[in-house]
Amino acid sequence: MSVAGLVSRHSVRIGLAGAVVVFVGIAMLFAFEQPPFVAPDETAHVGYAQEIARFDLPEITAFPDVPASATQWQAERESGRGDRYRAVWVANHPPLHYVATAPLIWLSNALNRPDGGLLLLRLANIAFAAVGVGATYLLGRDLSGGIRRIGVAAAAIAALAPQGHTLFSQAMNDGLGFAAGTAMVWAGVRCIGTSPGRFERRDLVLLGAAAAVGAGARSATLAIAVVVVVWVAVARLRTVNGSVGTRLGAAAQVAAFGLVPPLALFGWHYLRNDRLYGDFAGSEFLLDRFGRRPRGSLLDILTRGDLWIDLYHMLMSPSPLLPIRAPLLNLALLLAAMGVVVVAITGRAGDVVRRGVHGIVTRPALALSVTVVFVVIVTVAQHVSGGGSRYARYLLPALGVGAALVALGLDRLWPRILPAITVVLMGWWALRNVPSGVDPAAVRRPRDRGQRMPELLQVLPASPWLRTAAGVVIALGAVAVAVSLVEGVARRVRPER
Repeated sequence: MSVAGLVSRHSVRIGLAGAVVVFVGIAMLFAFEQPPFVAPDETAHVGYAQEIARFDLPEITAFPDVPASATQWQAERESGRGDRYRAVWVANHPPLHYVATAPLIWLSNALNRPDGGLLLLRLANIAFAAVGVGATYLLGRDLSGGIRRIGVAAAAIAALAPQGHTLFSQAMNDGLGFAAGTAMVWAGVRCIGTSPGRFERRDLVLLGAAAAVGAGARSATLAIAVVVVVWVAVARLRTVNGSVGTRLGAAAQVAAFGLVPPLALFGWHYLRNDRLYGDFAGSEFLLDRFGRRPRGSLLDILTRGDLWIDLYHMLMSPSPLLPIRAPLLNLALLLAAMGVVVVAITGRAGDVVRRGVHGIVTRPALALSVTVVFVVIVTVAQHVSGGGSRYARYLLPALGVGAALVALGLDRLWPRILPAITVVLMGWWALRNVPSGVDPAAVRRPRDRGQRMPELLQVLPASPWLRTAAGVVIALGAVAVAVSLVEGVARRVRPER
């Protein structure tokens, strides 16, 4: 078979692999080009992971034990603004991320790494987020009725969001939240798409597993899990044929599969938060500890258009603090929203599964996806209304769902072409903002008030050859995505294989 024929046959796989690879490459370069503990949250997350690795469950006010070899972590702690910042003040988060990364902490301590495992935790965050990119493909494919190219476009859009590169490359737990939120909605879409007259046991198992991971990842993903399970249960109640008892039994089965695993595995954590901090998420205690003041009611925050526009722009910004605007952002969102409305009206995607057969989009699945995005927005609004920071990172659990909706909407208006243009423009913007040649001695953190970081932190956490390797990975992934896009556009009117 010729090279062209091989590419044509495996174009979708090449595109998906390219999206994952280019994401990993860019995120690794961000991780390698940031000095240790640039983000203020990193020291708390490393402390949480270290305590879990010692088989201890920390509290928000607890101070973690710092290994004697972790000289960089010690320097960061000594330069902290106060005891609040030296404690494990992220201990209100569920423990799954830190349990999963405990082997990395054991390895770091065995190697006497000066960063206390920081770089390894950065790479773990990237790995979890890469799983989220793959889950975005699955969600986009199944939401669109089986159109794999829409799945690839969704994965590429999620992979190229610059805010993700910044935050998934830090030693935090956002990657797992992104992966869990996306997988949860994908599981819900699969259950809704099952024939109403029968149950697919594997889909319900997937639903329960995704819900358990969601409950163990973040409180926002727990909210997603509850919404998805309830949505699927109601859908079963309405669509299953039979008596009232039969329908109630079907709904109860969904609830059992979807809610028992997360409650059994992580219900204790939320009860512990409520006992220690006064609410299940522990957010009010944390905001009060840092002297935050309420900004208004939940409705006030939800109706502040300027806030949400800024957060949307921050998703496309390489800065975690500033909404650096990418070109055509508002137009892209408007076109995607118009396309989603058309999909909701027509019940079908723009592209075809095979010649003359458009992908069928079930309206309950589409409505579920939109609802989940809104639920995450409400969690952000609640956090901000209580005095929390206005960061786009709190939207990341909905990144995969949003990317799937954008890909579906754009493809409905101009199949394959408009998603391809969007991916190319996002790729250009992401690559334009990739860090290179960073001088760690010149980096200024806001908390240092214009002064230099401690001398031990004025280094990059990886060798030059690793940074070069990350650049090569980016190039390989970009080529793979470009090849898939070009092949897909060239064969736009031909059936998929």
